[in-house]
Amino acid sequence: MRFWPRHATGRSQSVPLFKFAAARAVRLLATGFVVAQIAMAAEPPGDTGGQTAGPQDGAVNGLWVAPELANASNASFIAQLQKNAAAGNPNAQAALGLCYQSGHGMPRDFAAAAHWYELAARAGHAGAQTNLGALYEAGTGVPKDLAKAVESYLAAAQQGFAEAEYQMGWHYSHGSGVSPDPAQARAWYEKAAAQGNLRAMTNLGNSYFTGRGVPINVERARSYYQKPAESGILEAQFGLAMAYLTQENYAEGLPWLRRAAEAGNGGAAYSLAVCFRYGRGGPRDPAQALIWARKAVQNVAQMNPKGAADAHALLARILLDQPSEMHDTEAFREACLAAQAGNAEGEYVLGSCYVKGAGVAKDLATGVKWYLDAAQKNDPTAAGTIGAYYEKGIGLPQNFSEALKWNKVSAEAGNTRAEYNLGRAYRDGLGTAINLDAALKWLRAAAKGDPNDQEYASALTELQGRARSMDPEAAYKEGIALVQAAKRDGGSMDEALKALTSASDQGHVLATIALSALYRRGDHVPKNDELADTLIAKVQTSPNPAIQFQIGLSYMPAANQMPAEKNIDCALGHLQRAVGQGYGPASGPLGFCYMTASPAHQDFVSAFEWLSVAAGRGDQNAGMFLERLRPRLTNAQTQEAMARLNEIRAQSKTSAPIGPGSAAPRPWVE
Repeated sequence: MRFWPRHATGRSQSVPLFKFAAARAVRLLATGFVVAQIAMAAEPPGDTGGQTAGPQDGAVNGLWVAPELANASNASFIAQLQKNAAAGNPNAQAALGLCYQSGHGMPRDFAAAAHWYELAARAGHAGAQTNLGALYEAGTGVPKDLAKAVESYLAAAQQGFAEAEYQMGWHYSHGSGVSPDPAQARAWYEKAAAQGNLRAMTNLGNSYFTGRGVPINVERARSYYQKPAESGILEAQFGLAMAYLTQENYAEGLPWLRRAAEAGNGGAAYSLAVCFRYGRGGPRDPAQALIWARKAVQNVAQMNPKGAADAHALLARILLDQPSEMHDTEAFREACLAAQAGNAEGEYVLGSCYVKGAGVAKDLATGVKWYLDAAQKNDPTAAGTIGAYYEKGIGLPQNFSEALKWNKVSAEAGNTRAEYNLGRAYRDGLGTAINLDAALKWLRAAAKGDPNDQEYASALTELQGRARSMDPEAAYKEGIALVQAAKRDGGSMDEALKALTSASDQGHVLATIALSALYRRGDHVPKNDELADTLIAKVQTSPNPAIQFQIGLSYMPAANQMPAEKNIDCALGHLQRAVGQGYGPASGPLGFCYMTASPAHQDFVSAFEWLSVAAGRGDQNAGMFLERLRPRLTNAQTQEAMARLNEIRAQSKTSAPIGPGSAAPRPWVE
């Protein structure tokens, strides 16, 4: 719901909000509003830094002329101005043009204004050139001619006139009178902003906030928004608010959002309603959400049609959250307005009105029709509802395959209830083959989306227990996924250890090695070398070179850890066995171990030999350590290593070639 008025940016886009539960509200605030809705009212009152107002009919600012213009009502002043203008004084010509354009001391006459501007512009008067460009652009007093408008703006901009620089930025941004060129637009905006042009600053903020022509940079957007926001430009206030909210800084963002909303910015009112509805930056407040949603609807005239429909849909949903006869009637009316505009959110709420009998007689069939219309537009809430209806046979024939399809649409958009339903479907084989991995994935997502829902938590716990007891491979995969999640999010490793232990107890070799590595490194768990050794003892005699490789890796250091010589010495033997059986991916780690082992086992020549082999296979870690090793070798060691390497290469011509595709399947040291 974004409306850019004339000479802001002209961009009009919409991203629908309110797609799923409150747990997803932060994401909506962070990603939806900035592209969806910033509305701007009129230019702020007072001095705007010497800017003219742009090409709107009759809208001018004369700060670029002599301050004596304030005496334009004095007949003798006008007479002298006319005399000086007729004598060819460019400043007088420009001032007289402004008097005619704005009606200072004489009746308005745009044709006369254009005449005097033209004379001053020929003499290089930047202010006259700028206002003449505005007249040509608006077709006021002269035939409308965008090419002449841009030509006139450019002449002034090349003299460093801030308003003309802004106009050039705007025209390049929109391809108005010139071919669109985001780089040129940004360059001119930056020139104008450097001189304090507030609208140029605002548009630069918009560009960096939305990524229009530049990489998204919220901090830089905030820096551009700050001054125009403080000067009262509503669009900048709203942009600054949303920049803060994108960073989840509600303490700084909400005051700016309220300030813009209270000044009549419809987009800000809409956003404030969202914050109150979902409790962003404070407690949930349905009453305030309703107040600001109504204010947003009151300002739909300033919004584009898509934005207006979003506002009607929001108000309808908030009203439906607070049922009463009066609210139901209003909700139905607002939902109709949104749905008639093709708004998916409005279609969903209208369907709910029919299903519940809110503001209209109950009609399940009509409600389902509206739900389907919204779902077909990928509305997540509607898709989840249709999925549930197909599963239960409510208003639709029971069809588990269709239920699965729609639940997947909804779940992939983040609808927590649909994630749960999809997880159950994969768990129980409803419309699909049983798939415990997929079931765990979606039940885990649902439990994370709403940690307080006991139904979700119980289903996940039960399935985790079943997976561990039934399938060691599933338990291993779950454990590895949980390890990665715990490292990424800084959470507990308890569930990961339970899953890996369950798989290990059932004889899963890789789970045993993974557990050993965690305990040996103290990687987000208490360090326990004794337990690590006990675990490795179960699998270390395996003749499989891939297993020997994994055991060797388990002794390698974790990220940001120094190699422990004792562990490196242990790794060395396992990796030698793997390489000795032709297991190519082990060559890089073997070279690393030769390089970092204790003095009794350290061998720079062998390290160079095996790191070179691995680097030749595309192992980036090996290449990195090889470069570190080179300066440490004597000439004799280098020659010996090259001789060994050439021998390996010669052998490879009659066996497995050295080349890309044989590197370690994952980074073996971080």
